Amino acid sequence: TEDEFKWMSAIFSHKEFQMSERDIERGKTRADAMLVARALSLNATVVTDEKPKPHGSKIPTMCHRYEVPVISRVDFIRILREKSYR
Repeated sequence: TEDEFKWMSAIFSHKEFQMSERDIERGKTRADAMLVARALSLNATVVTDEKPKPHGSKIPTMCHRYEVPVISRVDFIRILREKSYR
C-alpha cells in the first residue's frame, strides 16, 4: 500500500538499514523492512524469534527504532492459549 511504501522509504533512509551492493549480490532481501513497514501501517505487533542485535538490521532492531511492538513466538503462543481459555 501507499502507507507501507512511505514506511519502507523511512526505514531505508537510515544508513543502518540500507542494503549494500554486496547484500544484493548475496541474495539478501528487503523482507525484514517490508514486515516492519506492514506492521507500522496496520499498527500491529511483530512475532519473531530473532534476537536484538546492536547496530544490526535484524527485525527487533527495526521494530525498536520505530516503536513497533515485537514478541517471541513462544509469547505469541502463550497469549493465544490464554485467550482460548477465557
